[in-house]
Amino acid sequence: MDKKKDLTKLVISMNCESGLSRRKYLNYDFDLIVGCKGDNLEDPFVKEVSEKMSLRYNISQNKKNGFIGNFASHLKALDYIIKNKLDKVVILEDDSIQATAIPEDLPTEPCLFSGQIAHPSNWSKDKAFKESGINKEIISTFKVGVNPIEYYKFRWSQINALYIPTSTSAEILLNKIRQHKKYKAYDLFLSQHQLIEKLYYPAVFKHHDFARQSQVSTDPGIIINYVKVDKGTLNLAYYTQTG
Repeated sequence: MDKKKDLTKLVISMNCESGLSRRKYLNYDFDLIVGCKGDNLEDPFVKEVSEKMSLRYNISQNKKNGFIGNFASHLKALDYIIKNKLDKVVILEDDSIQATAIPEDLPTEPCLFSGQIAHPSNWSKDKAFKESGINKEIISTFKVGVNPIEYYKFRWSQINALYIPTSTSAEILLNKIRQHKKYKAYDLFLSQHQLIEKLYYPAVFKHHDFARQSQVSTDPGIIINYVKVDKGTLNLAYYTQTG
């Protein structure tokens, strides 16, 4: 476990049995941001997101509530950073396992510490993009450290680990988000509008939900260094150790 004391790790997780079960796998100390329930319109973050959320007509209400709750939870985390004037923060979802030591030379602007590389413009072409290995070819060009997200080459999904350098940068990001009239799934929204411009390589966190249902997905995913991997090839010990 990394002992770096000047970095705050905020974990978004539901305050329920499922949330407790997911958090037990985390291999680092953290502060909890209680996740928002997407159907709780008394929550100001949920109310804001509900009024702007635009999803496909055929998405079930339960899944829609999941997207709303997830988006609202991330806004809540940004708001927490701003109100508490926090610097050097990583916002994490409760399926984020630390993979490496926290970098000594931290980024100076918001930066992905995990995620998945995707086709730059067309989701219908994303499967072929990955099966052909283009995503891995792109990743092979990354240098160790901070890299630009070249949106003409690729975009990204998954927002399980986002580094925020200062409370000011959190406020700028939150204001940019709120300038938009319509919201969608939080990760796709940030990527579509190119609101995050950097990623760190190798990824500081791995994504693994240990087959535990989240607000937005029942499909367990394992993502290491920006690539989704075959969950059958790795064991639990791999995910819960750092390095």
